[in-house]
Amino acid sequence: MISQFKICKVFNPGRVYEKPLSRCNSVRISCFQHLESVERTKQCVSKSVGTSSCGDASRFSRGARMEAQVALFDYLYCTRGFHYLDAERISKNSPCFVQNLLCKVEREQDVSRDLAKFFRYNPINEFEPFLESLGLSPSELKHLLPRDLLFLGDDRSLLENFHVLCEYGIPQSKIGKIFKEANEIFRYEYGILAMKLSAYEKLGLSRPTVIKLVICCPSLLVGSVNIEFVRVFEKLKQLGFGTDWIGDGTPV
Repeated sequence: MISQFKICKVFNPGRVYEKPLSRCNSVRISCFQHLESVERTKQCVSKSVGTSSCGDASRFSRGARMEAQVALFDYLYCTRGFHYLDAERISKNSPCFVQNLLCKVEREQDVSRDLAKFFRYNPINEFEPFLESLGLSPSELKHLLPRDLLFLGDDRSLLENFHVLCEYGIPQSKIGKIFKEANEIFRYEYGILAMKLSAYEKLGLSRPTVIKLVICCPSLLVGSVNIEFVRVFEKLKQLGFGTDWIGDGTPV
């Protein structure tokens, strides 16, 4: 009976909240690389999708990589008008993309200047660092990148649904799995995704349990209500199993 939880499907598409894009004149932050990002850097492949690669990126120091992070942040926040937190999340959690940016630099002393010049004349595919920041590896990106888009702002529903998942409490590093397994979730219109998440809480599940369920089985948020899932869930409740055990074994 418990195995029934892994074949669940729920609901239909709709629409997501709108958010203005903010701009700044000049902002700099000191980017601290997340431990998870450091680990992923070690596993980084030598070639990032759509980005020129070189074997010399490893010659740059940690300080130079931090400068490249800051340069990416400045580009996303100041030039492209991303929200501060979005620009920060992307720049801090896309180590492979940042490493490939360093291939555009001649000397370590010129990282900031060279990358500012590069960004000025070479718009990047913003989906690459964004999707990497969600926990996807560069080798997975080639199958997931949109074919005709370079700018995240051209796919507003993607960002809006990403924000809904973040605000609900789903870790950013787990959202990549959801994107890969149930891409249609990110096409929903305003309010639909939040409604689906809320529906599971109304069944009696706690929010932490819903988060674990969605990470484990993203298809729960796709399609119409799975009657079989609801029946099994209600039966288990009647047998005294409770609800919070469902997420056991699915780390968040």
